[in-house]
Amino acid sequence: MHTVLVIERDPKVVAAIRAHLEPRWAVTSIDGSGDVVQAVRADPPDGMLLALDLPDESGLSVCNRVREFYTGPILLLGSRQTSLDEIIALELGADAYFVWPLNLRLLELRLSALLRVGPEPTSEGRYADADLEIDRAAESVKVHGEPVTLPPSELDLLWLLVENIGRPVTREMYCEQVRGVPFDGLDRSLDTQMSRLRKALEVAGLPEGRICTVRATGYQLTRVD
Repeated sequence: MHTVLVIERDPKVVAAIRAHLEPRWAVTSIDGSGDVVQAVRADPPDGMLLALDLPDESGLSVCNRVREFYTGPILLLGSRQTSLDEIIALELGADAYFVWPLNLRLLELRLSALLRVGPEPTSEGRYADADLEIDRAAESVKVHGEPVTLPPSELDLLWLLVENIGRPVTREMYCEQVRGVPFDGLDRSLDTQMSRLRKALEVAGLPEGRICTVRATGYQLTRVD
């Protein structure tokens, strides 16, 4: 059973989340006081629901520091929704951003997708070329044979690029197929996630031209001979 850690100071919110997610997942919680990062390091969960408003440190700061060692999904819970808030959250390592009042069903579905709850992946979920090797079932990515650790949201984006290799991935496609929400015409979360994905892969040795920007459209993984 997957474990989900809720980091939230309000016990009523924790109780509501727990009542909705259990018994599907094992839910634990901490109130955000003390060293949250050390608590996650000591006993890392499969997924995290992290409130922005914590007693001793902002949720954004916690998210940023946790991402140095933690690759599981992080869903941030904030009090307002603007494009800037969501962009900052994604830039600091969050996989999704939810606002109050929480839509618990939508939160459950997004967490489920990030935890890959559902049918087992098939052997078809593999890709390899001269630079890149991916095995979705093993959640493995390698660049020139060296492993690259990616959080679930970036692995999902990379696989979307692979499924459309040679064709551009648009913001509409990313929102609908990866985030599970309709594109509102303003969402720029694809750009933020792509920046992080490119950096991780290029640091590992992927040639810069392999993921190219298609002006006014999106991004494209190019083929290699």
